[in-house]
Amino acid sequence: MHKLMSSRSLLPILFGLLFLLFSCGPAVVTDTQQSLPATGWSGTDTLEFRFDITDTLALYDIYLTAEHGTDYPNQNFYTKVLTHFPNGAVLDQTLSLELANAAGRWYGDCSSESCDFEVAVQRNAFFNQLGEHQIWVLPFVRRPVVPEIRQFGVRIEVAEGRRN
Repeated sequence: MHKLMSSRSLLPILFGLLFLLFSCGPAVVTDTQQSLPATGWSGTDTLEFRFDITDTLALYDIYLTAEHGTDYPNQNFYTKVLTHFPNGAVLDQTLSLELANAAGRWYGDCSSESCDFEVAVQRNAFFNQLGEHQIWVLPFVRRPVVPEIRQFGVRIEVAEGRRN
């Protein structure tokens, strides 16, 4: 009877430890993916991601995520990323997303048909303005359609530390 009582008293502790284990990690501001047509990502299709900033002293890590087919024909592709701030200002960046190394080995977590890819585009970034921000992403390539890009997303996490 004593063993049964002690194992029951351990259950709340065990559940508490499991809760702490799974709840630890960075706070996520946004983690949004958008599916793209099977025909490919058209150069005229702009993906829009909206998120709210509620702390201008926090630092943030910004990631772009993608799922692409293993039949994607290139090592990389370029994107144009437009960040729209609440005051109307826009930051325009062109980024090369390296999907594979020079030998053709895919970066990311791959199966036989697709790869999940993530790249940190900025670590310890900060936002000077409270409110809704937007990130627009569009392909910036010579061809009219980027094939084999199945999903594209943006994830923003609160980084450790604060700015001064």
